[in-house]
Amino acid sequence: MKLAADLPMGWDELDYLLCMFGEGGIDIGPLLRRLDALPDRDLAALLHRTWYHFRSGTIPFDAFWAREPAKSLVWGWYTSKALMDRMEQAALDGDEIALEVHALIATVRANDGL
Repeated sequence: MKLAADLPMGWDELDYLLCMFGEGGIDIGPLLRRLDALPDRDLAALLHRTWYHFRSGTIPFDAFWAREPAKSLVWGWYTSKALMDRMEQAALDGDEIALEVHALIATVRANDGL
């Protein structure tokens, strides 16, 4: 499976894809590792599309996310310090999209007391 910034899916399909894996009882770990392996710029673009184009700057997590452990694993990945730090470094390297993604992760982490 190849993941890239220009997926042939709709704007916010990453969350749907992760949710389908989770709800189907499929181990979500390998998919998260694939996302982690993306170049910073591609990952920032993918997260930005997922969280900003139709979600108005929110990290989606609705009633469809019911099955554990996928629910906790994905939320932990979305709000991880490692992902936030990675987006911060990409922003410092000049990626403006990564700056917006970083800001959203930082806000959610602060609201969750992380």
